Amino acid sequence: MINTRRALRGVRSVVKIRHVGMADAVPGNEARGLSESSPDWKARRIGKLAGLESLPDWTDQREAADVRHRDQANRPEPLLAPFVVVDDFLPADLAQDMRSDLDRHFGNPSGHRSDTHQIWNYWFVPGLYTYLRTQPEKIIEAGRIQQFSRVLRDWSVEVLGLGGITRPYLSLYVGGCRQGLHNDSRNGRFAFVYSLTRIERRTVGGETVILREGDAFRRNLRTANAGTGLCHSIEPRFNRLVVFDDRLVHGVECVSGSMDPADGRCVLHGHIDESGPIVTGDLPVEALRDAIRVAIDPFVAEWSAAIHLYHGPIVFRFTISPQGRVTGARVVLDRVIHEDDGAPDWEQLKVALVEALGSAVFPRARGETNVTLPLTFGGPLKAVQASPAIGSA
Repeated sequence: MINTRRALRGVRSVVKIRHVGMADAVPGNEARGLSESSPDWKARRIGKLAGLESLPDWTDQREAADVRHRDQANRPEPLLAPFVVVDDFLPADLAQDMRSDLDRHFGNPSGHRSDTHQIWNYWFVPGLYTYLRTQPEKIIEAGRIQQFSRVLRDWSVEVLGLGGITRPYLSLYVGGCRQGLHNDSRNGRFAFVYSLTRIERRTVGGETVILREGDAFRRNLRTANAGTGLCHSIEPRFNRLVVFDDRLVHGVECVSGSMDPADGRCVLHGHIDESGPIVTGDLPVEALRDAIRVAIDPFVAEWSAAIHLYHGPIVFRFTISPQGRVTGARVVLDRVIHEDDGAPDWEQLKVALVEALGSAVFPRARGETNVTLPLTFGGPLKAVQASPAIGSA
């Protein structure tokens, strides 16, 4: 049986994580701490549920994975926050090695050659984008970029329940570079921005600016407001990861000061989306698909009119007992948003969805099967490009 109240616990707040792999967290503005150990992972992909989207197909393709389900008593709250800030994201030596690669690239400017330094694309879109970008492997050792991507994927699977990570861009902002306000609703579920900007730099600006959720006009009808009362401003601190909902309006503050590129804002950035449910255990993929479909179909039929008014991902994590019953179910991530800012029905709808999943009956097996199940309202992304999508801050 599912404990519905426990499965649905959470707060919509900013989450700041100080160290990946450690159990301590630093509360921020209206913040609740969240931290998890980065596990080893083995995954299987499974696909589409009626009315709610997961993957386009159900396949038996295994990925590098081994889902480590934590002690139920130590389960964190669901992530409801619009963005997450993770300081000291990478091991210090890896982060410093990546920064050293950048310093070597920018150093000794009189010795630069066309084959090693004519590699930056100056991306200028009037009124919107002004910065330089390149493929990170042209400057940073490829193995280090691969390590970064692995750590990011492990973190994303554990914290968000989403395993799709785009190949990152490396972007450089010197004096005059910026990003205007925009969103990336079609590029991913979340954007990631990892900073390799110097700890001590001779520039200012380059903060990631994220507008606060909700209707800013109506929220401030009777109150004067400005600056961080209307938006979040996140400094590009060295070895800091910022992950935010791709639907949020965001940009990058204009950089000013030294024109030395070594002092500029240097970031790896890209997008995160669902890679389908992540499964380990004895049950075959087909058995999971059929049982979940049978459980979800009545929910879709009952709530079909309401479902179409919601948009975004919700991720569940649960265990299937050897007897084929769902146990220990909880919500890992809930970023489902109604088109109407004041709509009251989501909690009722979510309870019904949790109860529907809890009613699923699976075949018996020799051991437990662990499942991380992303479901998305509003349909799948129309285009998550094979190469990194542009526009994340």
